[in-house]
Order: sequence, then C-alpha cells, then structure tokens
Amino acid sequence: MPEWKRQFLAKKIAEKTKREEKEIKQKEADEKKYSEMPPWKAELFKRRDALAKAEAEAKAAAPPPAPKPAPVRSSLAARSPNGGNLKPWELELLQARQGKQ
Repeated sequence: MPEWKRQFLAKKIAEKTKREEKEIKQKEADEKKYSEMPPWKAELFKRRDALAKAEAEAKAAAPPPAPKPAPVRSSLAARSPNGGNLKPWELELLQARQGKQ
C-alpha cells in the first residue's frame, strides 16, 4: 500500500477516535449534570435539550431562502400603452419587453 494512503487512513482513524472521545466526554458531562438533579427535573431538561438540538439541526439543514427577483417597475406594467400617459422612452421599453415575451 502506498505511503500516502497509509497516512490518509491513519489520519482518518485518528479523527474518528478523537470525535468519539469528544462525544463520550460530552455524554459523561451531561450525565454528571443531570445526576445532581431530581429525576423528574432531569427528564424535563433532557427533553428541552433534545428539542433545542433538533431545532438547531433543522435550521442548519434548511436551504437558505432564495433571493427574490427584482420587481418590474409597476408604473410601466400598470399603465396602458394606449392610455397616452407613457413617456416615449417608456412606451419603447414596454414594447420591447412585450416583443421578447
């Protein structure tokens, strides 16, 4: 097996071990925190923490909102070309847009 692959696998295993150790330490800290509370209160705090974690994961997993398209100038769209209240350049612009659509 090539040396670079050995190094890659060793690094991957080390990262996994580190992650697992961190999770174990976090779990032990949570258990210690809850062990000093009455059982009914510990259950309430566990539920609250689980809901907060689920909301955070859902928020992180949700795609960012799509940017809103720029609105078309409403005065052009609202006015009729036959109304006579369009400026010549607005009429030209409106006709060009209608021709493209």
